[in-house]
Amino acid sequence: MDKPVHHLQRIDISGSKLWLLYFERILYSFDLNSGEIQREHPPFISAVDDFFLLPGGRVLVAMERGDIWVNTAENWEFLTDIPFAGLDKCATLTPAPRLNRPGFGTVPGNERTYRMMIQDDEIVVLSPFNLYRFSLDSGEWMTRPLGEWLFDALQISIAPGPEHSVYAGFNRGELPGGIKLIAGDTGRVVTVDGRQPVTGIEPDPCRKGTLVASAGCCHRSLDFGGLFHISGERMEPFYLDSAIFDIRLSGHSLLAPGKNSLFTYDGTMILSRPLSGFSEIKGLVCSDLSKQLVLVCTDINAKVSDRDYTPLLAVRRN
Repeated sequence: MDKPVHHLQRIDISGSKLWLLYFERILYSFDLNSGEIQREHPPFISAVDDFFLLPGGRVLVAMERGDIWVNTAENWEFLTDIPFAGLDKCATLTPAPRLNRPGFGTVPGNERTYRMMIQDDEIVVLSPFNLYRFSLDSGEWMTRPLGEWLFDALQISIAPGPEHSVYAGFNRGELPGGIKLIAGDTGRVVTVDGRQPVTGIEPDPCRKGTLVASAGCCHRSLDFGGLFHISGERMEPFYLDSAIFDIRLSGHSLLAPGKNSLFTYDGTMILSRPLSGFSEIKGLVCSDLSKQLVLVCTDINAKVSDRDYTPLLAVRRN
């Protein structure tokens, strides 16, 4: 990584720290009080697959080799090993990807964590071949082989679905991406959408049981994406006037940055205001770090589409 914005994949805020995960599977933390930015070097030595923020400023980190660590008060502690099982022999073999490069649809040779979240007192880990659940009460793992491979992507989003199912969104620029619905009890995989470059998934603030997905791609004269409602196995657009590069819940509204505007959706209407006030801080091109929401620019979409910077969003938790 030759500069802080290079291939920045995802950001989030925990307490006074801004956490930054890069496509090269490197994790940085930026202390917003002291202004210090550092690469995280806890006891583990393998690459960082994913991180998830817990209440009280704690951070879960899943590593390439399958171990999960938790950061509490600046100390890293080992939590558990993911029982990676690889590809189940009964899995349906899906067609080979169009391009065989990381971020464009490759199936990793070794199993790894795509994304991780907390759902119903369980750590849920999604890999290319399996869905794993770790009970925080019993300390036991459940492994559910997937009905088909999940190819990788430039960005992968994850959100809880109905009845222990999981939605996974894939951003591959103008190449096929979309959303998969994974049944938690059987591992069945349903393609809800196979086209959109999905950049995030959040619950709809006013429609119980419905989620909102953001999608965005800009490439030369090509500009598409927007906001979509997801319910069950259906995905329907309700805003298509701008490519959207991230989405976050803030109170009773959703915030979604486009290339030049920040959109607010309260469940009934969409308002927009211009993106402005960016400056370089510690090599990061970002908005005012003292505000409720923080925008950081990245060139990650240059890997599959746009050569310009696009914004990522983090929202402080109350």
